[in-house]
Amino acid sequence: MVEIGRTAVAEHGRVSRSVVLQAIRDKGLKVGGERLTEVMNTLRAESETSLVGG
Repeated sequence: MVEIGRTAVAEHGRVSRSVVLQAIRDKGLKVGGERLTEVMNTLRAESETSLVGG
């Protein structure tokens, strides 16, 4: 699910819960709130790392 989120974030240019959730749903998958939070935490951490490192 993180990979789906990465793609969605790259396409939309922002790390947004609604963007990631819609991308996951568009793939025909279901995700609970806790799992979505885990995915978002991973994506935010990656985003912050890329900003600091890049």
